[in-house]
Amino acid sequence: MINRKKQLPGSLVKDWLNKEKVSRGPEIDFMEYSTDALIQAAYVPSAYTADLCTGGTVYSSGDHESYPRTGAFDNDTSTLWSSDSRGGAYNTLIAYKFAEAKRIQRVKIIGRVGSPELNFKNFKIQGSNNSTNGIDGDWTDLSTGLNTSASIQWDTFDFNNTTSYSFIRLIGLAQYIAGVYYIQVAEIEMMEVSFQSYSESTTKNQGTYSLKALANQTVSLNGTLTKTFSPTKDLSGVDTLKFDMRASRTGSNIKIGIHDSGGTTTETTPNITVADTWGGVEWDISAVADADKDVIDSLIITVTNADADNTFYIDNFFAEYDE
Repeated sequence: MINRKKQLPGSLVKDWLNKEKVSRGPEIDFMEYSTDALIQAAYVPSAYTADLCTGGTVYSSGDHESYPRTGAFDNDTSTLWSSDSRGGAYNTLIAYKFAEAKRIQRVKIIGRVGSPELNFKNFKIQGSNNSTNGIDGDWTDLSTGLNTSASIQWDTFDFNNTTSYSFIRLIGLAQYIAGVYYIQVAEIEMMEVSFQSYSESTTKNQGTYSLKALANQTVSLNGTLTKTFSPTKDLSGVDTLKFDMRASRTGSNIKIGIHDSGGTTTETTPNITVADTWGGVEWDISAVADADKDVIDSLIITVTNADADNTFYIDNFFAEYDE
């Protein structure tokens, strides 16, 4: 008798046997995002660095003699920067030059106590790599149409930015008070995302792209990347989730979670045994009740160990039914 299984190439034998035992379930995410902007919009980060406005140089379009520009970056909300008196609602700016270019994605501002109306209104955040004084050079809009609150509080502005800039500036029209125009700010802070995703076209295991994530040492600990599913995913009857993973360091340094809208989060912590090598991860969710996995609304990636930098990749994430 001919053993037909032995006549098939090894990979085909594996596929033929698997078809007797399992069937592919719903896609979780094949990571087919063609740009950094698309994947960063899909996988929203939670972790930011501390304020990076230290050791740099401050520029402005003009200062009040009693309130110099450095007052906006001295980590003291009791001091302030005030523009010089403007003859009208003219463009007014304050710019920060970093010692090394930064990929700023969050700006925080607090206005002068008693004068929130003189804070930036309807303003822009811009970046430049060829300015010399915060005024000249080419500038890229990073976020526009922004407004601070009417009360004295920290206002936070998050925006997607994939480029490192040596200059970041805030620019908007001076505000009217008692016959003159000013902008006055007590403090400005700027941050980078400390745990971020990118679209990867070279290091991948299927399709055209994979998810690449950079977890920075120390500052990314407990940081998350969250993908929201709309519509939600029904994993009723699913016993196994599978995905491909690769990382620059070994060990169990991140965890993957799925969240059901009923409130249940199910998690796994993959263990990387060989650095910089793709491996398949099989995640057994057979013990999770269908009621806790029938309305999956998000996928969460969390950094659990950040004692060293880690670059990792995830690809080909899908569900599998046992038969």
